[in-house]
Amino acid sequence: MARANLAIALEVDGHIYIEPTGLDEAAIDAAIKAGTLPTIELQSLVRAAVLPDNLRMEECPLAILACLRQQLMTALTHVDAAAAAFAK
Repeated sequence: MARANLAIALEVDGHIYIEPTGLDEAAIDAAIKAGTLPTIELQSLVRAAVLPDNLRMEECPLAILACLRQQLMTALTHVDAAAAAFAK
């Protein structure tokens, strides 16, 4: 794993995980099976980001929250469009 490049990936079910690249598939599969690649749910990241202690550190918390909300709304439009494409 020390030679791998790491990227962040999002599963369709909302789980975010670290994806190693630059290794052969067997090494990546072994890391996944060993549980050494952490995952977290998107909602957990958002919940942690908006904790009052984290927001107090921001100069303009309402502006930051508005930005986050806009990004989440945009993401939801992508999800809705994908769902609509499969509903046909």
